[in-house]
Amino acid sequence: MQTGGPQAYIDAQIDQMRGQLSERARQTGRMQWHPARLQALGWYHSRAGDIRNAEGAVCPWLSYAAIDWLEAQIQPSWRVLEYGLGSSSLWWAARVQNLTIIEHDPVWIERLGRDLPAWVELHYIEQSDPRYRDFALESGAFWDLISVDGKRRNSVIKRAAKAVVPQGYILFDDSQKVRYAKPLAKLVRRGFEALDFWDAKPLQSYTGKTTILRAPHQIQEPGPA
Repeated sequence: MQTGGPQAYIDAQIDQMRGQLSERARQTGRMQWHPARLQALGWYHSRAGDIRNAEGAVCPWLSYAAIDWLEAQIQPSWRVLEYGLGSSSLWWAARVQNLTIIEHDPVWIERLGRDLPAWVELHYIEQSDPRYRDFALESGAFWDLISVDGKRRNSVIKRAAKAVVPQGYILFDDSQKVRYAKPLAKLVRRGFEALDFWDAKPLQSYTGKTTILRAPHQIQEPGPA
Protein backbone atom coordinates (compact mmCIF):
# COMPACT_ATOMS: atom_id res chain seq x y z
CA MET A 1 0.00 0.00 0.00
CA GLN A 2 1.38 3.39 -0.98
CA THR A 3 1.25 6.09 1.71
CA GLY A 4 2.65 9.58 2.22
CA GLY A 5 0.35 11.73 0.10
CA PRO A 6 0.12 12.46 -3.60
CA GLN A 7 3.56 13.99 -4.11
CA ALA A 8 5.20 11.06 -2.35
CA TYR A 9 3.27 8.73 -4.63
CA ILE A 10 4.46 10.59 -7.75
CA ASP A 11 8.06 10.60 -6.50
CA ALA A 12 7.88 6.87 -5.82
CA GLN A 13 6.69 6.12 -9.34
CA ILE A 14 9.47 8.20 -10.88
CA ASP A 15 12.08 6.52 -8.66
CA GLN A 16 10.82 3.10 -9.66
CA MET A 17 10.86 3.99 -13.34
CA ARG A 18 14.47 5.19 -13.05
CA GLY A 19 15.44 1.84 -11.61
CA GLN A 20 16.46 3.17 -8.19
CA LEU A 21 15.65 -0.12 -6.49
CA SER A 22 17.26 -1.69 -3.45
CA GLU A 23 19.28 -4.90 -3.69
CA ARG A 24 16.36 -6.72 -2.08
CA ALA A 25 14.05 -5.46 -4.82
CA ARG A 26 16.53 -6.58 -7.47
CA GLN A 27 16.70 -10.01 -5.87
CA THR A 28 12.90 -10.16 -5.85
CA GLY A 29 12.87 -9.21 -9.53
CA ARG A 30 15.21 -12.08 -10.36
CA MET A 31 12.92 -14.47 -8.48
CA GLN A 32 9.91 -13.18 -10.40
CA TRP A 33 11.60 -14.06 -13.68
CA HIS A 34 12.98 -17.44 -12.66
CA PRO A 35 12.30 -19.90 -15.53
CA ALA A 36 10.66 -22.42 -13.20
CA ARG A 37 8.23 -19.79 -11.94
CA LEU A 38 7.44 -18.61 -15.47
CA GLN A 39 6.78 -22.22 -16.47
CA ALA A 40 4.43 -22.69 -13.51
CA LEU A 41 2.56 -19.48 -14.40
CA GLY A 42 2.15 -20.41 -18.05
CA TRP A 43 4.24 -17.49 -19.30
CA TYR A 44 5.77 -19.61 -22.06
CA HIS A 45 2.36 -20.66 -23.38
CA SER A 46 0.89 -17.21 -23.97
CA ARG A 47 0.95 -15.51 -27.33
CA ALA A 48 -0.66 -12.40 -28.80
CA GLY A 49 -4.43 -12.61 -28.50
CA ASP A 50 -4.29 -15.88 -26.54
CA ILE A 51 -3.02 -15.45 -22.99
CA ARG A 52 -3.14 -18.65 -20.97
CA ASN A 53 -2.00 -19.99 -17.63
CA ALA A 54 -0.17 -23.28 -17.11
CA GLU A 55 -3.47 -25.21 -17.10
CA GLY A 56 -4.44 -23.71 -20.46
CA ALA A 57 -7.17 -21.46 -19.04
CA VAL A 58 -7.44 -17.88 -20.25
CA CYS A 59 -5.98 -15.22 -17.95
CA PRO A 60 -5.71 -11.41 -17.99
CA TRP A 61 -2.80 -9.41 -19.35
CA LEU A 62 -1.92 -8.08 -15.90
CA SER A 63 0.99 -8.60 -13.54
CA TYR A 64 0.82 -12.11 -12.15
CA ALA A 65 0.81 -10.80 -8.57
CA ALA A 66 -2.30 -8.72 -9.34
CA ILE A 67 -4.04 -11.74 -10.87
CA ASP A 68 -3.35 -13.76 -7.71
CA TRP A 69 -4.68 -10.97 -5.52
CA LEU A 70 -7.84 -10.56 -7.59
CA GLU A 71 -8.52 -14.30 -7.53
CA ALA A 72 -8.70 -14.08 -3.74
CA GLN A 73 -10.99 -11.02 -3.72
CA ILE A 74 -13.54 -11.53 -6.50
CA GLN A 75 -17.13 -12.19 -5.51
CA PRO A 76 -19.60 -13.73 -8.00
CA SER A 77 -22.06 -10.92 -7.25
CA TRP A 78 -19.70 -8.18 -8.46
CA ARG A 79 -20.68 -5.71 -11.15
CA VAL A 80 -17.60 -5.09 -13.29
CA LEU A 81 -17.04 -2.40 -15.92
CA GLU A 82 -14.07 -2.97 -18.18
CA TYR A 83 -12.50 -0.39 -20.47
CA GLY A 84 -10.70 -2.40 -23.13
CA LEU A 85 -11.79 -5.78 -24.52
CA GLY A 86 -9.22 -8.55 -24.15
CA SER A 87 -8.37 -11.91 -22.64
CA SER A 88 -9.33 -10.44 -19.28
CA SER A 89 -12.92 -10.12 -20.52
CA LEU A 90 -13.31 -13.89 -20.77
CA TRP A 91 -11.61 -14.24 -17.39
CA TRP A 92 -14.05 -11.81 -15.77
CA ALA A 93 -17.04 -13.42 -17.50
CA ALA A 94 -16.18 -16.73 -15.83
CA ARG A 95 -16.13 -15.14 -12.37
CA VAL A 96 -18.81 -12.46 -12.06
CA GLN A 97 -22.50 -12.26 -12.87
CA ASN A 98 -22.48 -8.78 -14.40
CA LEU A 99 -19.86 -7.58 -16.88
CA THR A 100 -19.99 -4.55 -19.14
CA ILE A 101 -17.20 -3.80 -21.62
CA ILE A 102 -16.35 -0.62 -23.51
CA GLU A 103 -14.21 -1.03 -26.63
CA HIS A 104 -13.20 1.52 -29.28
CA ASP A 105 -11.78 -0.87 -31.91
CA PRO A 106 -14.33 -2.65 -34.15
CA VAL A 107 -11.68 -5.05 -35.46
CA TRP A 108 -10.86 -6.15 -31.93
CA ILE A 109 -14.58 -6.59 -31.22
CA GLU A 110 -14.93 -8.79 -34.29
CA ARG A 111 -11.90 -10.84 -33.23
CA LEU A 112 -12.68 -11.37 -29.55
CA GLY A 113 -16.29 -10.37 -29.01
CA ARG A 114 -17.70 -13.56 -30.54
CA ASP A 115 -16.22 -15.63 -27.70
CA LEU A 116 -18.05 -13.75 -24.95
CA PRO A 117 -21.15 -15.21 -23.30
CA ALA A 118 -24.38 -13.72 -24.62
CA TRP A 119 -25.20 -12.05 -21.30
CA VAL A 120 -22.10 -9.81 -21.35
CA GLU A 121 -22.81 -6.22 -22.42
CA LEU A 122 -20.30 -5.11 -25.05
CA HIS A 123 -20.45 -1.49 -26.23
CA TYR A 124 -18.57 -0.11 -29.21
CA ILE A 125 -17.83 3.57 -28.56
CA GLU A 126 -15.17 5.55 -30.42
CA GLN A 127 -12.55 6.99 -28.10
CA SER A 128 -13.24 10.50 -29.43
CA ASP A 129 -16.88 10.21 -28.36
CA PRO A 130 -17.49 11.82 -24.93
CA ARG A 131 -19.63 8.79 -24.05
CA TYR A 132 -16.45 6.70 -23.94
CA ARG A 133 -14.94 8.86 -21.22
CA ASP A 134 -18.23 9.32 -19.35
CA PHE A 135 -19.79 5.85 -19.55
CA ALA A 136 -18.93 4.84 -15.99
CA LEU A 137 -20.89 7.79 -14.63
CA GLU A 138 -23.71 7.97 -17.16
CA SER A 139 -24.54 4.26 -17.15
CA GLY A 140 -26.77 4.77 -14.12
CA ALA A 141 -24.99 1.97 -12.24
CA PHE A 142 -22.41 1.80 -9.49
CA TRP A 143 -19.65 -0.72 -9.96
CA ASP A 144 -17.77 -3.03 -7.63
CA LEU A 145 -14.73 -2.84 -9.90
CA ILE A 146 -13.84 -0.69 -12.89
CA SER A 147 -10.89 -1.81 -15.03
CA VAL A 148 -9.20 1.13 -16.75
CA ASP A 149 -7.11 -0.54 -19.42
CA GLY A 150 -8.24 1.09 -22.63
CA LYS A 151 -7.83 4.55 -24.14
CA ARG A 152 -8.05 8.00 -22.50
CA ARG A 153 -7.09 6.53 -19.15
CA ASN A 154 -6.40 9.80 -17.36
CA SER A 155 -9.89 11.06 -18.22
CA VAL A 156 -11.63 7.75 -17.61
CA ILE A 157 -10.16 7.24 -14.15
CA LYS A 158 -11.56 10.59 -12.94
CA ARG A 159 -15.08 9.42 -13.79
CA ALA A 160 -14.45 5.93 -12.50
CA ALA A 161 -13.59 7.32 -9.07
CA LYS A 162 -17.15 8.64 -8.77
CA ALA A 163 -18.80 5.49 -10.09
CA VAL A 164 -17.41 2.76 -7.80
CA VAL A 165 -19.21 1.64 -4.68
CA PRO A 166 -17.67 2.48 -1.29
CA GLN A 167 -14.76 0.07 -0.77
CA GLY A 168 -14.98 -0.81 -4.46
CA TYR A 169 -11.96 -1.06 -6.75
CA ILE A 170 -10.37 0.62 -9.74
CA LEU A 171 -7.92 -1.59 -11.63
CA PHE A 172 -5.29 0.40 -13.52
CA ASP A 173 -2.72 -1.50 -15.58
CA ASP A 174 0.66 -0.26 -16.88
CA SER A 175 0.76 2.12 -13.93
CA GLN A 176 4.57 2.20 -14.00
CA LYS A 177 4.32 4.84 -16.73
CA VAL A 178 5.09 8.28 -15.34
CA ARG A 179 2.27 9.97 -17.26
CA TYR A 180 -0.21 8.13 -15.03
CA ALA A 181 1.36 9.16 -11.71
CA LYS A 182 -0.59 12.40 -11.22
CA PRO A 183 -4.13 11.06 -11.73
CA LEU A 184 -3.33 8.11 -9.47
CA ALA A 185 -1.92 10.46 -6.84
CA LYS A 186 -5.10 12.54 -6.93
CA LEU A 187 -7.13 9.48 -5.99
CA VAL A 188 -4.74 8.74 -3.13
CA ARG A 189 -5.37 12.28 -1.90
CA ARG A 190 -9.11 11.59 -2.03
CA GLY A 191 -8.76 8.62 0.27
CA PHE A 192 -8.16 5.73 -2.15
CA GLU A 193 -5.63 3.09 -1.11
CA ALA A 194 -3.14 2.23 -3.85
CA LEU A 195 -2.08 -1.41 -3.98
CA ASP A 196 0.87 -1.69 -6.38
CA PHE A 197 1.73 -5.07 -7.90
CA TRP A 198 5.13 -5.18 -9.65
CA ASP A 199 5.69 -8.52 -11.36
CA ALA A 200 6.23 -10.41 -14.56
CA LYS A 201 3.37 -10.20 -17.06
CA PRO A 202 2.24 -12.43 -19.91
CA LEU A 203 3.76 -11.61 -23.31
CA GLN A 204 6.35 -9.25 -21.82
CA SER A 205 10.05 -9.69 -21.17
CA TYR A 206 10.14 -6.86 -18.62
CA THR A 207 8.47 -6.27 -15.27
CA GLY A 208 5.23 -4.30 -15.29
CA LYS A 209 3.01 -2.82 -12.63
CA THR A 210 -0.70 -3.13 -12.06
CA THR A 211 -2.27 -0.79 -9.50
CA ILE A 212 -5.54 -1.59 -7.76
CA LEU A 213 -7.13 1.37 -5.97
CA ARG A 214 -9.57 0.66 -3.16
CA ALA A 215 -12.19 3.32 -2.57
CA PRO A 216 -12.76 4.63 0.97
CA HIS A 217 -16.03 4.19 2.85
CA GLN A 218 -16.89 7.74 1.83
CA ILE A 219 -15.20 9.21 -1.21
CA GLN A 220 -13.97 12.78 -0.81
CA GLU A 221 -14.78 15.29 -3.51
CA PRO A 222 -11.76 16.79 -5.31
CA GLY A 223 -10.28 19.79 -3.55
CA PRO A 224 -8.68 22.85 -5.13
CA ALA A 225 -5.83 22.10 -7.54
